[in-house]
Amino acid sequence: MTDNFDPDTGEVLEPKGNEPGGYALDGRPIPAAAATGGDIINMLEEGQFGADVHQAMADLIAHLNDVSEANGGKAKGSLNIKIDIVKEDNALRIASNYTVKKPDMPRPRSIMWTDQQNNLTMFPPSQMQMFGMRSIGGSGGIRRA
Repeated sequence: MTDNFDPDTGEVLEPKGNEPGGYALDGRPIPAAAATGGDIINMLEEGQFGADVHQAMADLIAHLNDVSEANGGKAKGSLNIKIDIVKEDNALRIASNYTVKKPDMPRPRSIMWTDQQNNLTMFPPSQMQMFGMRSIGGSGGIRRA
């Protein structure tokens, strides 16, 4: 790449077409070569892969916030990026993918007892029951009162 200016005249020089920061024949800028891993990710699938990974990360973080609130302050998830590279002739064929592992929301616990035949029951077998089951409406069906 040439300097940004001519040292003799001080004239600002435009990059040549084949230099990073230069322009293609159609007048559009030529992207620079990747200098970081982030640059590579942002080039994959013409930029769509980086956008998809960013959205997946945002969704994962939102889910972790929800789970940690329901779980007493802690939640763990992961986002894994996989890049497969195959050299064919003079080119590299790159396939990219990512997977997200989200924690499950905690489920409520149930308290039960066993009767003499080791069957589960919602009431302690040795305790007299003062209230039976009644319908409370909605989609939940029958609930203890």
